[in-house]
Amino acid sequence: GEGCRGEKIALMAANRGEMGTEGSTGVTLSSTTPVPTVSTTTAVLLLRREEEKVSAVSCNDNSKEEEEKADPVDDNNNNDEDPHSEKFFCPHARKCIVCDEWPCEACGLSIGDGADVAEIVHRLAPKVVFLDFDRTLCSTKNGEKPVIGRHSVDSGLQALVAEHDNVVVVTRNRHHDDIRAFLASVGLTSVRIRCVGARLGSNKADVVRDPSMWCPPGIQHETETETKTTGGGEPQTLLPELAVFVDDDIKELCAPGICQKGGSNSFDATKKLLRVLFRR
Repeated sequence: GEGCRGEKIALMAANRGEMGTEGSTGVTLSSTTPVPTVSTTTAVLLLRREEEKVSAVSCNDNSKEEEEKADPVDDNNNNDEDPHSEKFFCPHARKCIVCDEWPCEACGLSIGDGADVAEIVHRLAPKVVFLDFDRTLCSTKNGEKPVIGRHSVDSGLQALVAEHDNVVVVTRNRHHDDIRAFLASVGLTSVRIRCVGARLGSNKADVVRDPSMWCPPGIQHETETETKTTGGGEPQTLLPELAVFVDDDIKELCAPGICQKGGSNSFDATKKLLRVLFRR
């Protein structure tokens, strides 16, 4: 109030020996100006209290700023979970597929380079192999046009494509004819190429789930039943058809239509998909 203000003015004037003259505060105290009588000790205490109030307000403001900068609270309240997306998190081992480079057989997901993919295909003999193009089969990036002599093909995947009778390149790279010419330059002429994207109104899941892609070109796809009878008339359970999908982007491998809820890798009772996160 006015009393406290007067006490501060009196203290400032007393400290400078300028009582009755204009001080640094810009306030003139004449001989007729009533000045409250206050001891120096009391004035100092009052000033300290005012400083503490200002300091407390400043601290509160800083605390609010820190809270605003802090990360949002995790709804699941689990610090071990992948901070990027629950889709990239193995529910069986409770590990991040990307950060921990964690393959999971139950999820139907492996991690490896071209040689690893070739070994998987030789061991499991899938009906079809779906290969991404950019940064997987080829060294191109971000949909750029493949140029002979500038870009290269992964040697392990090149050998695989040359040997397997049903390989489909599924890519968001829109340079279809250039991709075909580039692959032909390294002897890969039998591979099918499917370009997808928003402009084309399709995605990789559409191609992977297309029944016609699961058989080599020229062979009509027939839906197999879950069981068949042997020569003795006894039913025999059929193993589901297997496909391998290789991509360097985990988002593609975990996209809707590719990865089922709960980490399941089965499309239905007769089809199964093994996903491989490609690493050069």
